[in-house]
Amino acid sequence: MKRFDGETNVLWAQLNRIQGFTLNDSVLELARQMGMDELRTRNDIDNIVQEATSRFGSPLHLYWAFGENFDGQISPLVTFTPLGVQQDQDIDLIAYDGKGKSHVVNKAVAMERPVVVITWNERTDSQGNLKRGLIAGSRIESIDAYTVSPSSSDFRTVTSSVATSGRVDGYREDVDRIYLDRDLGDRDGWPFGDSDVYLNVILPSGAVIIQHQMVGEYGTGKWHNSDIPLFRWTTSVHGNWILLDWWDDDGGSRTVGFSFPLIDPNGNTLSTVTVQQQEGDDTLGRKIVNWTDPFTDEHSTGYMSWYCKQTP
Repeated sequence: MKRFDGETNVLWAQLNRIQGFTLNDSVLELARQMGMDELRTRNDIDNIVQEATSRFGSPLHLYWAFGENFDGQISPLVTFTPLGVQQDQDIDLIAYDGKGKSHVVNKAVAMERPVVVITWNERTDSQGNLKRGLIAGSRIESIDAYTVSPSSSDFRTVTSSVATSGRVDGYREDVDRIYLDRDLGDRDGWPFGDSDVYLNVILPSGAVIIQHQMVGEYGTGKWHNSDIPLFRWTTSVHGNWILLDWWDDDGGSRTVGFSFPLIDPNGNTLSTVTVQQQEGDDTLGRKIVNWTDPFTDEHSTGYMSWYCKQTP
């Protein structure tokens, strides 16, 4: 599968532009073998794809679930996500092999043999363009190949060049590395791909200085180099702590307000903060980062973990 935005997926429209490959003709041949009289011409397929794109607000794509497990020997099954399925559901789907025979597949099956899922792409707009601010996964270097433990000093040494002398007023605060817990952080069901993470940055005053910043798509159970620039932190302007509010983007089309109490490091409720989210998005938790926190400290919400650094 071609990685057009960092995942093992490709837009449906892109497949039909690959020389020597006509996806619609392949679908028509399979429909003929299965006796599906409603699919007779390419226009029939185009109309179905256009209707699905209109309903989802994003284009269809083919996603290879757990493509990293593919041994190159078994031909893939093909399935699709039906309308009305919630993204946090680990559901059973009906898939088809190259002869049109149906199979019931779930997450366990998809991890054992290749399954291609036809679904919508939540990282693009309806024209197939990457959402504004999204850092595609192909730019995120996975660092889980290191054999050292993430809790060891060796891990910090080989994976980061951050200074350990403390923050400097006016330097840029960055998110250095990100980890999504394999069990807790995977808020999307298996047919929908990796989690698409974004964050809000909130000051002690209640001001939301970074709103809905996309930081990339991440697989669970591994550390990733992220190097996400946030803002130039000046204590006299921004205060001596910030709140990082993390979310998983589920591709909703309607924006809603989400409110929560702003609580300082001493447990005092300062105010109520409202952030603008997309309907259906899932929280990945929020955590205070103090000015005096060492860069070697791992921050965690329970759903995900990260390290910070500064850039002059």
